[in-house]
Amino acid sequence: MSKHFKAGVGRRVITPPLGTALYGYPNVRYAESVHDDLKVTAFAFEKGEAKALLVTADICAFGMDESADLRRKISAATDVPFENITLSAIHTHSGPCTRQSVGWGERNDEYIENILNPQTIEACRDAVASLRDALMGVGVTDSNVGINR
Repeated sequence: MSKHFKAGVGRRVITPPLGTALYGYPNVRYAESVHDDLKVTAFAFEKGEAKALLVTADICAFGMDESADLRRKISAATDVPFENITLSAIHTHSGPCTRQSVGWGERNDEYIENILNPQTIEACRDAVASLRDALMGVGVTDSNVGINR
């Protein structure tokens, strides 16, 4: 097994069109403007024959079924094993409804199929294609954030 550790990254824009219903509001709210684009970022890691992907998306949540389906598609597109792909969402309500939640909006299947999934797959492809030798380490420091005494 190789002693080399590799890392790569890919990023894509996943901003929905204006007028898209936003996720998590009991009364429907629609996107009226874009302050910052929503993005999906994929980090690829490789050590010897083992590969993994860590994906974070600027959406509220991934549904269980949608997550499994997307992980299968990513695996097929990148040859990274399904079980080595982790999806994470930042829990923003400034994006489209990506998971069915009673009372919080209807899942936006058009957004998922036409923007979120394809751009996520491309970000993962970019991450794997950009794998380069890397060093990994650990650092420790003090952080005085949130201390009032």
